[in-house]
Amino acid sequence: MLNLTPAGAFTFLFGVSTVLLLIYVIYLSIFKILRPRLAKFYSDGDSLFYFGHLAHMDRNKMLENFKNLDDQEILRNLSEQIFEVSRILNTKTEDLHNSMNYLYLSILSLLAFVLSSRLL
Repeated sequence: MLNLTPAGAFTFLFGVSTVLLLIYVIYLSIFKILRPRLAKFYSDGDSLFYFGHLAHMDRNKMLENFKNLDDQEILRNLSEQIFEVSRILNTKTEDLHNSMNYLYLSILSLLAFVLSSRLL
């Protein structure tokens, strides 16, 4: 059985919390911020301004669709693209904010770990 002094227990807790916080910051950074996100809210699959729709479209069909676009359709397509990009960026900004908060906490935890290890 471990016989920890109070200073040793605090050092252990601060060390564990630092590692866990840093792991969470790395997770947020890689999987929530850097990882690309795809559109979810398009009304149809024929947008000429979204790469996901263009990738599944025949080249000739795409060229024909571009020729037949009127101003209203261009405005609708651009509006949908702006909406999608805004939603994605809003989510990524919230995740970045959370990541920065947890990074700050991990730095504080690291400082507490270093200070408490000096007490031993």
